[in-house]
Amino acid sequence: MFFKRNAPIDEDAEQLAYVTSVLNVSVYRLFELAYEDWFGESANEGYLEAVYMPYVVFGTMPIWLRNYVRKTSQLCDEAGMYVPRAAALPNPHRLLNVENAIIALGLVLIILLAV
Repeated sequence: MFFKRNAPIDEDAEQLAYVTSVLNVSVYRLFELAYEDWFGESANEGYLEAVYMPYVVFGTMPIWLRNYVRKTSQLCDEAGMYVPRAAALPNPHRLLNVENAIIALGLVLIILLAV
């Protein structure tokens, strides 16, 4: 309804899929690693969940995650690392649909009420 189903995968999403494959970590764990790399300390769980949800719903990446993904991807390329299955991975962020929007809003409300 809002997005084309056959929209091309953007470069950031491809790099994120590649880095999660190379590091063998989840996307959420990659958020944790990127935050620690950028800010030099562990992330507050509430904050991390608040920035993770827009990524899940809309594919919005914080600048510190984008920087970490690009830096890690470049280091892997320089080291000659290649993960064949990373090229075949589906787009890591989901297209907006009603179910995802409802779940995301519910989680955001829970986080806001807990603070």
